[in-house]
Amino acid sequence: ITLSVEVYGPEVDLHSGNEGGALKEPMTDLVKILSSLQDSSNEVLIPGFYDGVNFEEVREKIKMFESLEDSIDMGKYAQSLGL
Repeated sequence: ITLSVEVYGPEVDLHSGNEGGALKEPMTDLVKILSSLQDSSNEVLIPGFYDGVNFEEVREKIKMFESLEDSIDMGKYAQSLGL
């Protein structure tokens, strides 16, 4: 799934202390959008996101990765991914 979001706002900075919150803040709108994508258990709330996911296969892969946890240098792995 790919998603692009563009949030537009005024060309000048507005301060809620001056403008009194009369206008919507683009950053606040973006935060609301992003926070609506997952619930408190980190489940994705986008309809269809999990369609086609074989959860038994996912559980098997998790078990496999957990069994390798002590043999993988996570620092090196993260570095190989550019993190």
